[in-house]
Amino acid sequence: MDINEYTHIAVVKFDDEKTTVEKIVDSLEKAGFPLSGPPKFLK
Repeated sequence: MDINEYTHIAVVKFDDEKTTVEKIVDSLEKAGFPLSGPPKFLK
């Protein structure tokens, strides 16, 4: 995971065969890091 503390942007790399975006979003929210918008997928 790459985090920019100034822009509050995090880039999360994951294996979609092992987890889902929904699980990552849920974990972030439970840890006190809610998303400010929908996730963006990068290629």
